[in-house]
Amino acid sequence: MRKKIKQIAVKEIMRKPVITLHEQVSVRAAIPSFSSFNVHIIPIVDEENRLKGVITAEHLLEYLLRDFDLDIPVSDCFDNRSLKIVELDARIKPDEVGRYELICVTQEEHLEGVIEASSILDWYSWKSGLLRQTEEKCREYEMIVNHYYDSIYEIDAEGIILMANPATRRITGKTPDELIGRNIKEIEQEKIYFPSVVNSVWETKKTTTIIQNVEGERKALVTGVPIFNEEGCIERIITATRDLKVLIEEVEKNPMQQEIDSLVNRLQRTESLVEKYFAELRQLRKEKTEEKRITSKNKEMRLVLELAKKVAPVDSNVLILGESGTGKDLLANMIHNMSRRCSGPFIKVNCGAIPENILESELFGYEEGAFTGAQKNGKAGLLEIADGGTIFLNEIGEMPYQLQVKLLQAIQDRSFIRLGGCEPKVVDIRIIAATNKDLRIAVEQGEFREDLFYRLNVIPMTIPPLRERKEDIPALVFDFLKQFNEKYRRNKHISSRTMELLLNHEWPGNVRELENLIERLVVVSKEDTIYPDDLPFELLLKAGRRDGPHIRITEGEGLQETLDKVEKNILCELYQKYKSTNKLAELLKINQSTVVRKLNKYGITEK
Repeated sequence: MRKKIKQIAVKEIMRKPVITLHEQVSVRAAIPSFSSFNVHIIPIVDEENRLKGVITAEHLLEYLLRDFDLDIPVSDCFDNRSLKIVELDARIKPDEVGRYELICVTQEEHLEGVIEASSILDWYSWKSGLLRQTEEKCREYEMIVNHYYDSIYEIDAEGIILMANPATRRITGKTPDELIGRNIKEIEQEKIYFPSVVNSVWETKKTTTIIQNVEGERKALVTGVPIFNEEGCIERIITATRDLKVLIEEVEKNPMQQEIDSLVNRLQRTESLVEKYFAELRQLRKEKTEEKRITSKNKEMRLVLELAKKVAPVDSNVLILGESGTGKDLLANMIHNMSRRCSGPFIKVNCGAIPENILESELFGYEEGAFTGAQKNGKAGLLEIADGGTIFLNEIGEMPYQLQVKLLQAIQDRSFIRLGGCEPKVVDIRIIAATNKDLRIAVEQGEFREDLFYRLNVIPMTIPPLRERKEDIPALVFDFLKQFNEKYRRNKHISSRTMELLLNHEWPGNVRELENLIERLVVVSKEDTIYPDDLPFELLLKAGRRDGPHIRITEGEGLQETLDKVEKNILCELYQKYKSTNKLAELLKINQSTVVRKLNKYGITEK
């Protein structure tokens, strides 16, 4: 029987096209784009980005060699033989991709992305990596479950036992193999253990604990936990069972109420510490694995760093100002690491990313029963978790106006009351805030409290945007290259022309934009050297390279002289990149002897 090939969602494997051309662009203007962007097929769209067709390098080269009119629009020379069009919500088989040079993804005729053979390879690579991680986690969880003292079962929605750990034999006298695959109702009827907690869980749809009779005269304490699917239906039930006799014996070993109270207090303190450590662990997982140091050659930035070093040892509030992506969070982290609080927690809060209706509970915590859905024992807020350390309030300008009053009170008194509580929680914390807004204007417009602004604005620091400190770009580029080369096991480096283009870019997204670009270049560039052609189309467009290499047309020159310039530019750029006449012949689909003759004609040699 032939195995059915699994289809893949188009959204998972498509990517944005490297370049598109407008349907009215001339063939002459389109030709340099193939070498500039190292592509052999380009989608053609109209003014509203509706897909009209594709043109191929092979087809246009034919126009060039046969001396056809090069001033006609590209819409007159579509080559759709190797094109397939699919909708954005479609699914395709992997083997379909290899049948076409390019698959264009559209939604209501508008071009959304493209799929090439490399897209499938990247997708399979990602899937295999994810599978390896899942297998490792499964082995880890299996080891934990198999060594757990309590008997653990996994039961599906039909009541079939899917998994039982080795502790089952100690409690029930049955091996896991004797129980797996059987229905829980059969187990109950045979009095192996009864009543089953599964019935109670199905009825209440809640975690349930009961005392259960085990085969013979023994009793056990069993807890059933429901697991729901996306539709809200119970998909699995996990049960944990402990011999009640053993449990009672453990309690009887410590009969004194004072010792029990002490144990409860220790447990509560441990739970508080665990919650605190887990919050820090979640924060650390979001950070880079290696510590980032901030250095700069820019005079203004160096003054900011000097000020940061001066204020780090004291607990004065700091307000960091600057555009998005300038590194405000790194500066805050640096201040914390140089302070006396460096061994304490550093808690980051993005005031603009947390919904307004839950930001208060996240910051200040809540007591049991404070609102519907609140945890049974309440929850510590981020201000409480940051006790003894630093809390970084990023995007403070986005904090709701009503919540600013409570934050102001907490900053002034270094204490607050949880939601639903009545006892103040005293904390020892340092406040560092940051924003890309002009808070003075926000105060004038009534969007930000003036008293909170002055409380935060004790020591203001303004990080200049990257476009004003371009002398830092080379060092940042090399740092990011080193970081992503190690991460992805590559050996990429930047050509001098590429660095020149990076230096001339305005970087509206600042350091974050530069970091993301370098990661992209390390991953997608084909050669070890990153050339200008590897840069995004938008960056090249702003650098004045929209139509490929610039050709200066001198008065009195004819068409042939201009075409010779285009040909020379293409040959020069490709030869400097590949340094092989055989490779050029393969790319341009001409004889190697023709390549040698043309190189000699234009005096092109390896530099």
